[in-house]
Amino acid sequence: MSKEKNTRKITDENATKDSFYSETNIEHLKKIIAEYESGKTKPEEHNLIELDKK
Repeated sequence: MSKEKNTRKITDENATKDSFYSETNIEHLKKIIAEYESGKTKPEEHNLIELDKK
């Protein structure tokens, strides 16, 4: 499958509707990345959480 079919275009409208792009989450992600890059933390494998589809 091509990358184009799997990639959702990020627009300002999408970003304001999706909490993933909130300032709080972006700051959290930056902190996690900085800790990983500095060697302070290591990624850990975990099981995926299944959500009920209602």
